[in-house]
Amino acid sequence: MASAVATPHHSGIIGWIPTLRAEVVRTQWSAASFLPLAGVGLAFLSTAFAGAASSAGSVVELLRWQALYATGMAAPFMGLLAGLAVQREVNARSGGTLWRATTEARVAASRVLVLAALSLVFHVLCFGGIALAGVLYGVPGPMTPIVVAGVVSWTSSLGLLAFACAGTQLLGLIPVFLLSLIWQLLGMLTAESPWWWSIPPSWAVRANLPALGIHANAVPLDAGDALAMENPWPALALTLLMTIAATTAMVWNRAGRHSKISMSRVNRPPRRRKLRKSRYGALALGLHGTALAPLTVAAIAACTVTAVTYDHEYVSGLFTYAILPLGSTLLAVLAWSAQREAWWSLTIHSTKMWGVLISWLVGRVILVSTAVATLTLMTGAGADVGRQLLLWILTGTVMALLSLALVVRSGPGMALGISVVWTVLAITLAGDVLATTKLWIFSLPAWAASAVGSGRVTTAVIICTILIAALLPLARMALRRHCAHA
Repeated sequence: MASAVATPHHSGIIGWIPTLRAEVVRTQWSAASFLPLAGVGLAFLSTAFAGAASSAGSVVELLRWQALYATGMAAPFMGLLAGLAVQREVNARSGGTLWRATTEARVAASRVLVLAALSLVFHVLCFGGIALAGVLYGVPGPMTPIVVAGVVSWTSSLGLLAFACAGTQLLGLIPVFLLSLIWQLLGMLTAESPWWWSIPPSWAVRANLPALGIHANAVPLDAGDALAMENPWPALALTLLMTIAATTAMVWNRAGRHSKISMSRVNRPPRRRKLRKSRYGALALGLHGTALAPLTVAAIAACTVTAVTYDHEYVSGLFTYAILPLGSTLLAVLAWSAQREAWWSLTIHSTKMWGVLISWLVGRVILVSTAVATLTLMTGAGADVGRQLLLWILTGTVMALLSLALVVRSGPGMALGISVVWTVLAITLAGDVLATTKLWIFSLPAWAASAVGSGRVTTAVIICTILIAALLPLARMALRRHCAHA
């Protein structure tokens, strides 16, 4: 009598341990496993700025500089951390886990648990580094507020992680990264609204405000402010509910759908396309169908709507602080993602393809910058447009080349992570107060706003020229190294 042999699904904790162990093994030495080390850099930035501003006299004053992360970086950073983990498994088809003796619920829950552990490492490094700096600075008093703020920040990150996991599984890494930027902006703008409890993006920011002692715009809270005495746990409870809901959504979404989509694309007969004989034609063929053209149109459209609604200062501010630095990074990441698989064969036909790719990136930066400069002229801007256009082109080129070298060498996580941190840092340093200090030199993505005056403009041009001259061979080296290891 024949009997079918089936692999049993283990129940209880015995069934969870292998699934969790498999997720840990897959995460080791991945891009997501190294991303929490950014906590050391954020701790250094917070304490360095506190010392430079002579505001490290107490634990509360030292902690306030964490507003850089809580109000500007949390959602993009956690979205990137979760997105890298999910995208890794999409590309690897989960390493065969989905055909093992496990369930989708276990896979999803294990992934959230591992990401929560990585987030915990990040927060320990970040807030622990601030506490260590407080001891080295000789700041009086216990470090309890730093510990409380770290616990609140980590707990609020869980909802962001689970939401980004579910989103990346449905949409992909880059769309979720863009949505996380919008999520962070909405959270910062609505965190102090009376209706904050009904706006999910505001929950994580709202929980961190009383713990850090700041308003949503990073201004310190007064002792008599109601927000200063507010309990952060209601907001944290909402983020935990979002964690459960997003994890449940991951289970409902079929974990194997990406493999079926991939196979359907592989088996689909190729469309007849016109033969491209030039190097630029070959590059354009690879970029056809990507999100680059829609994102470029969307960036110019956003500046156009701003120009129609407001004056030229809002247009240049939107482009300087957000669209240019982040857009230059996305430009390089998306362009390389489209060319990565075919790059080896392209370089066989022409060894000058690296120059074609770089010139295309720089040309796109010049095109969009010129379009925005034209819009600012149409809204009544004066002679300052020439200075802004020059700095837009130079800083955008630096960001694009740096991102290209990073994405080819280390993947999109490193490029996007550095871009977010540097952009938020530039926004902070290019503000009205810090822009008047020597710290303006570190706000390169926003030099169009902070490099005012002939002396600063000359310095900015010289530094950008040096950086471009250094990044060109680095990018070429990264592209050649990719071909050598293809």
